[in-house]
Amino acid sequence: MPAGHELAGCQQVSAAEIIRYPLIGIDPNDPYGRIMAEIFARDSLAYDITIRARFGTTVCALVKAGLGIAVIDQFTVAHGGYPGIELLRIAEPTKFDTYVAVKRGAPLSLHIEHFIDCLRSEMRAVEPGRPPRKPAPRVRKK
Repeated sequence: MPAGHELAGCQQVSAAEIIRYPLIGIDPNDPYGRIMAEIFARDSLAYDITIRARFGTTVCALVKAGLGIAVIDQFTVAHGGYPGIELLRIAEPTKFDTYVAVKRGAPLSLHIEHFIDCLRSEMRAVEPGRPPRKPAPRVRKK
């Protein structure tokens, strides 16, 4: 939510509370948007998006501009990358999977293996309540 929003002082917010405000989000037909929509569907709540955007970064910029509030993954907003936005935990259990697309049958290069390890470490570092852990060293088979 934008800085100074009336919900900003709360510890967490429920999906039922969120729907009382204009929502900015990603189309529920998009895999990412579907994750967000399911949070509301579980409780039979209407997920009426006032403004639809294609990317989480765009959603954050629109929220910062004061055009509404949004449900966004914690990786997009990690490390305070969006000053002017207040972050709250959503009360409902949520899960967000991240995928890396690779060419089937092609061996992974050392660079992509390192990138995947770095990505996993970063995602663990911003996960609430879970201490970061060092990735296991990868041994490349010849």
